Amino acid sequence: MPDIDWPLCPYTNKIIFPKKAKSNEGLFEFIVNDDDYRQGVRVEACVSGSGSDECDIPGSLALGYRSRCVQKHIQRTLVVLNLTSAGKEGAVGFVTKPFDFPSCCSCVISMRVDVTSTSPGQYNTSSPTTTDNN
Repeated sequence: MPDIDWPLCPYTNKIIFPKKAKSNEGLFEFIVNDDDYRQGVRVEACVSGSGSDECDIPGSLALGYRSRCVQKHIQRTLVVLNLTSAGKEGAVGFVTKPFDFPSCCSCVISMRVDVTSTSPGQYNTSSPTTTDNN
């Protein structure tokens, strides 16, 4: 019998053709995307608004653990208008710049650590106490 796979976090998947975006330098750039030159980027974004950011894990996690869906990003280099050369007698130049795009929705499991409690499933991270026998 074949395995059945299902995503742990809801996501959408599409190809976008951005015309303007914020580069990794923090500036909005005009991205070259027209009929003659197209730059498509596949993006996968977490679906939010479902009321919870927990992963859809069958059953339950062990005591002291929690899950959450986290958006991951990837860097893509795109051709943009070089606005610094555009002012020189109407010349328009092109350069490449890096941009971050959503790449996947990942399920992350973390352990809750209570720094004061020694209850089952919790860890006491305070320094050990010592007694003086003198």
